[in-house]
Amino acid sequence: MVIIILIKDRKVLELTYKKFSDNSSKKHIVHPILLKEYRNRWYLVSMLDKNMHIVIYALDRIKSIAVHSNNYKSHPSFSSKNYFKHAYGITTFEDEPTEVILKASPIQSSYFETQSLHQTQKIVEKTVDYTLFSITIGITPEFLMDLQSFGDSVEVVEPESLRKEIKTRLENTLRLYK
Repeated sequence: MVIIILIKDRKVLELTYKKFSDNSSKKHIVHPILLKEYRNRWYLVSMLDKNMHIVIYALDRIKSIAVHSNNYKSHPSFSSKNYFKHAYGITTFEDEPTEVILKASPIQSSYFETQSLHQTQKIVEKTVDYTLFSITIGITPEFLMDLQSFGDSVEVVEPESLRKEIKTRLENTLRLYK
């Protein structure tokens, strides 16, 4: 079955899904909304039949899919633009977004200026030695991994709690190499 056609035809689906963190598979009845790509993986954004919560499933972990007999329902307030507005990656969050200030080296600044890190990105200050960028996002696992991937070319200036989190992660990484 082609999921995009099932979404277009507004079919309710019964999925068997396996999380990475769990060896068992679970069945879910969902009302599919859209497909979203992130880092060469595709995800199904859907609404759970039982409680109308929005849930995201990685397509590569869906073990089986069947059309269910329930009538399709649309989520009353879902908007993909608003749902992912402050998201980073595929993971969304419930809390208020956080303003993050990043200090980037001149070379990394050039990359950020030509391909924004996030749609809310703004330049706060630009010098010959660095550029300060502001982004307003939810702090997600994908964002934390990307921050670490920038190495010494990007420093978290604010918030202090995020600075501490990155410092702890870097210290833990260094312990692996002793």
